[in-house]
Amino acid sequence: MGLVVGVVASTSGACLPLGGTPGMAPREARAHDADPSLLELARVAPPAEHRALLVVYVRTACSGSASTVFMDEQGDFMGAVSPGTAALIDVPASLRTLVAVSSVEVSAPFRAWAIADEVRVPPAPSGLLVRTLRWNARECGNGQYAEVRGASKTELEETIADAELRWLEPRRRAGQAWLAAHGARVGEVLAARRASPPPGVLGYDGPLLGGRGL
Repeated sequence: MGLVVGVVASTSGACLPLGGTPGMAPREARAHDADPSLLELARVAPPAEHRALLVVYVRTACSGSASTVFMDEQGDFMGAVSPGTAALIDVPASLRTLVAVSSVEVSAPFRAWAIADEVRVPPAPSGLLVRTLRWNARECGNGQYAEVRGASKTELEETIADAELRWLEPRRRAGQAWLAAHGARVGEVLAARRASPPPGVLGYDGPLLGGRGL
């Protein structure tokens, strides 16, 4: 079954700048085919045995330039979002977890310490909400890492209504090619989700290692 995200016709946020988000392309809002009073922001028609997953990354004062990239456990590209963007991606209906990683980790030197998260895929129609990590309520981190959590359909709708977002569409072949260009590093990143980082590497309880903490 396909899924459409739309709002009452408006041009708000249509000209937001967009940096490079691996494996993704901008999608311009358009009038909905069945109801021109609706502005269609995103559309996906998953193949059989797949489902649509809405992912929203809200830009905050702490956000940097890095994207959050989603893969399955085999390293297959699923999609990516950068601060201030959202996307509908299709994933296998049986998929229970995604690997989420900052794009700076994928392009980091081989054998550098890697940080990756396993994210539970919530049941439809819930999706994923991405927010840039902070040191605490008063201090930002380095802006290149984010937390990803499940969010209900209602929470996502409220977030979309309140945020200025640019909508993206997956380009799976381009995304997979980008991962393949960093193949050895991607292997390290996938292994990292099963490893415990040394104290402080995540930026919560000690000095950062090499300036690459959160």
